[in-house]
Amino acid sequence: MHVPAVDVVDDGFRWRLIFEIPGAVSEKLAVEVNGRIVTLRGERKSTDGEGGTFLRVERASGPFERSLELPDDPDPERARASYSDGLLTMEIPRKSASSQRSIPIRRPPDSSTEGREK
Repeated sequence: MHVPAVDVVDDGFRWRLIFEIPGAVSEKLAVEVNGRIVTLRGERKSTDGEGGTFLRVERASGPFERSLELPDDPDPERARASYSDGLLTMEIPRKSASSQRSIPIRRPPDSSTEGREK
């Protein structure tokens, strides 16, 4: 199975993944984000030799898959992808840092003072 090359750019707010997949069938491309794992699946169409006999075949064709792990948690709800000129470009924002908050701890009434007579 062919494994497409990828460049990963981190600008501190999002990751940009650029997959090199010339000749891919755009209708068969699928991207999945599961936790910190990004997976690209697709298929690259094969050539038929255009009426001749192949003397050499170096370009991969058929199904392909590529998975990689991001260093932090992504926000897949805000992710975008586009395919043009043989490149699939994805932008995956980082999850927003949650605001810090103190959580009050409820404590039961002091049982050592309950039931005492004054």
